[in-house]
Amino acid sequence: MHNVTESPNARSGIPMPQRWLAAAKRALLALATLGVAPALWAATITVNSTADTAANDGLCTLREAITAANNNAASGGLVGECAAGSGADTIAFNIAGGGTLLIAPATPLPTILSPIRINGYTQPGASANTNGPLLGSNAVIRIEIDNGAIANTPTLYVAGGAAAGSIIEGLALSRSTVFGGNAASAIQIESTSNVWVRGNFIGTDATGLTVKSAHSRGIFITSGSTGTTGVIVGSDTAALTPAYVNVFNLGVIDASNAANLTVRGNLVGTKPDGNTVFAATLTQFGVYLTTLSGNSLVADNVVAATNTAIFVGGGSNGVVIERNLLGLGVDGVTLLPAGTFGGISVLSNTQPTTQNTISFNTLTNLKSAGVSVTKNNAVDIIRGVVISRNVIYNTTGIGIDLSNTSSEDGVTANDPLDIDQGANNLQNYPVLSAATNTAGIISVPYTINTQINSSQTIEFFQTTTCHSSGFGGGEVYLGSAVANTNGTGITGATPTFASTLTSGFITAVAMNFSNGSSEFSACVPLSAASTDGLLSVTKTGAGAGTVIGNGIDCGADCTETLTNGTVVALTASADVGSTFVAWSGGCTGSGACSATVNGITNVNALFSRNVVPFVVTKSGTGTGTVTGVGIDCGADCSEPYAPGVLVTLTASATPGSTFIGWSGGTCTGTGNCVFTMPVRDVSLPPPPLVNAQFDVIVVPNFLLTVTKSGSGTGDVTGSGIACGADCNESLAPSTMVTLTAAPLAGSTFAGWTGGGCSGTGTCIVTMTVALTVNAQFTLAPPPPPPTAVSVPTLHPLMLSMLSLILVLTAGAVRRTR
Repeated sequence: MHNVTESPNARSGIPMPQRWLAAAKRALLALATLGVAPALWAATITVNSTADTAANDGLCTLREAITAANNNAASGGLVGECAAGSGADTIAFNIAGGGTLLIAPATPLPTILSPIRINGYTQPGASANTNGPLLGSNAVIRIEIDNGAIANTPTLYVAGGAAAGSIIEGLALSRSTVFGGNAASAIQIESTSNVWVRGNFIGTDATGLTVKSAHSRGIFITSGSTGTTGVIVGSDTAALTPAYVNVFNLGVIDASNAANLTVRGNLVGTKPDGNTVFAATLTQFGVYLTTLSGNSLVADNVVAATNTAIFVGGGSNGVVIERNLLGLGVDGVTLLPAGTFGGISVLSNTQPTTQNTISFNTLTNLKSAGVSVTKNNAVDIIRGVVISRNVIYNTTGIGIDLSNTSSEDGVTANDPLDIDQGANNLQNYPVLSAATNTAGIISVPYTINTQINSSQTIEFFQTTTCHSSGFGGGEVYLGSAVANTNGTGITGATPTFASTLTSGFITAVAMNFSNGSSEFSACVPLSAASTDGLLSVTKTGAGAGTVIGNGIDCGADCTETLTNGTVVALTASADVGSTFVAWSGGCTGSGACSATVNGITNVNALFSRNVVPFVVTKSGTGTGTVTGVGIDCGADCSEPYAPGVLVTLTASATPGSTFIGWSGGTCTGTGNCVFTMPVRDVSLPPPPLVNAQFDVIVVPNFLLTVTKSGSGTGDVTGSGIACGADCNESLAPSTMVTLTAAPLAGSTFAGWTGGGCSGTGTCIVTMTVALTVNAQFTLAPPPPPPTAVSVPTLHPLMLSMLSLILVLTAGAVRRTR
């Protein structure tokens, strides 16, 4: 048997939060089962006839018994009729006759509406399975219900919250007639809780060996209008009670929109022995789950000869699938045909499918992938599917297939820093370089390129034969290692595992709790080690350099085969532009490395890239700013840049200043300064400064000239002009000047010319150019000579009279004094 085994020193492959989640789920499911079987079944109603009547005829048929239990009323008054139910009731069987007792309803049986335990093992001669693990079922079933006369109707239908806690056990549920339409299911459970289906043969006759399976489903569990939760199909605990094994020729345990489902310890697609299948391959799924909420568990089942063994559809979250045998018989050795497709398929649709766990399962002899994680559409979300510690081998498709579509697409190549999108975010797988067993210790050096500053659990497996793709699978689990990445997203190590295996191939799977698991890595051959060891030097970090010593020149030659016990001296030298930081692996510190070769010895040398200091200066009489990535100069005029960074600087003058140009470095002119930071050794001086010159804008004055003309004289005054003597003035642009002309005595002001002035008022000019203004003065004209008065000639007589008047007037004046 290909059991999952672990090296004694190996850690669990499931991350701690996921283990807690799985434990919590199991605890919740165990609590849910407490309500499945009422502590006291109030009444026992005994079926004594295989008839399908409902009459007061002294017989108790199954039809009458279900009705009596639902209604808490007897089926009739005659002796032999079904007793009245009383709350939670048991329907037992005691039908005369030996062998198989066949009940063939002509119309649908009543829906189970109250807590009813239908127990076929109460029929004389029937007995529950007593076989232990790995031995199949030896159950003897005497009651067979053949629903073949009724189309599109389940054989037994449990519905409604009042039916919570019902149990169906010890029956063979068959359908002999094939209908053209939907033949419905053997059992349908809807809008109820804590129903338990255990110890039945479904899809066969009472022997479990003859197919009578025209049902569309074995068990159909659906939410209905009020929800369905806590249904158990098979065993309720990990102890796997033998009596509770269901045997399904019919596939499809179909659960839709339910919660807290347990499907455990069933044989699906096999005969009761668990190691042989029926002649025809089933077309149905083995277990089909879609849109499940809460915590559901599919565990410890054997599934063979089906379409896809276990299917988890969109919107199903928190499902745990563990310890199932898919393609192997119950003994863990016998190969069984797995059917037409694959093992476990997880598919998303428009509803997110996250945080499902697939662990400790064995998947083999499959026609496609062991586990496929796919998406219906590019926008669908499916991640966090943890695929851990499964045994997967001998599959037609690859062992684990992550796809960005709804179909399997084979091996997906890794991408740098694991940034691609798809199922499980297309988690990158590890890259293994070798696998050697030295004295019972397998060493597997690996690297992984994935998301920066992340933690991955790497699980390692041995497989006898590598898949035809060159990737996977894994038959024997060796153990796990934790890989933590830094800012480069790249890390590696050489984990070791105790094992006696010395041949075959080694593969690995990377697992991140958030993203989920990767596909299998490429196979590397496993071989027994020679006495020689291998020294392997790995350079990490963003810088560059060389490591030399003992045949190593890394550079190009980074591995060397040396005798175990050889002491190696290694020296690290950084390239220009880089600095050696430290050793890790076989050496520590930053000095010389001295390591002893023992098997595969890994030494890591970390080199960092140097940061080049860069400074901007400013000069000139003006002001301005220089800006660029990390530069705002202004105040912040320096920035450390890594070599090779393209730097663009922009100069902006403040008002009143002008940018004259760049100097220093490689920049000139007045455009943007663009240059690439050089690679420089930190011991060298920093690169030349880049200077930006800003000067104050100088605007020239304009000359105002006043001239005077004309025959006269005068002065012109205004804004520094006193012309007179000072007739010129240098004035700032836009200065407004008012000139006034004042003529001197004997002159007059005739008017202005030039500068846009005219007339004899004031002259107002604005200085936008040099101006000349002329003031014209003229002499005032002389006063005219006195004008002669012409005195007429008087007659002598008139003269005598005038003289007399004057004498008289003079005398009168004297007298008045």
